[in-house]
Amino acid sequence: MTDEQYKAEIKYRLSVYILKKMIDEGLITKGEYAQIDTKLNKQWKPLLSDL
Repeated sequence: MTDEQYKAEIKYRLSVYILKKMIDEGLITKGEYAQIDTKLNKQWKPLLSDL
């Protein structure tokens, strides 16, 4: 994994963590989460997100 790939993975995982907290707090729905997650996957192209 290159340094750039590692940074993208960290940014993706941090974003997902925040989104899950937002679901828990009722700030977004699971549907909104799914839409945002799709966009994040396209933006950051994480290598390990499917594990």
